[in-house]
Amino acid sequence: MTENKDKILEYWDFRSSDYHTEYAHCMDEEIDLWKSILSEILLTDKKVRAVEVGTGHGILAISLAAMGHDVTGVDLSECMLEKAAANAREKEANILLVQGDAEEIPLKDGEYDFVFSKYLLWTLPQPDKFLLLTY
Repeated sequence: MTENKDKILEYWDFRSSDYHTEYAHCMDEEIDLWKSILSEILLTDKKVRAVEVGTGHGILAISLAAMGHDVTGVDLSECMLEKAAANAREKEANILLVQGDAEEIPLKDGEYDFVFSKYLLWTLPQPDKFLLLTY
């Protein structure tokens, strides 16, 4: 891992302890909002295979799973993934969580129907590498 990536990982491991805590009391409302937004985006009643890259605490992945979809959440920070796992258990959401680098994630053609991300691009040293992987 590069020095920049080491610093990014260190930052998100540190932030994992308090990231999103100010909104924890309204997690159900946030999930409901995301479910509404995602149902408009997906425009299908069929189960989709989705991956959220930069999942953080997993709110978007949990929202998709609550809609009945197969969801994988990927994050560079194991500490963030631990928080996502705790949130998924609390919400009884079945999501697969994987540690990985958004700029080097091996996405295979046809493996996922949708690739989602929020709050990720600004954290990447080379966001174009992520965008090219998802194209």
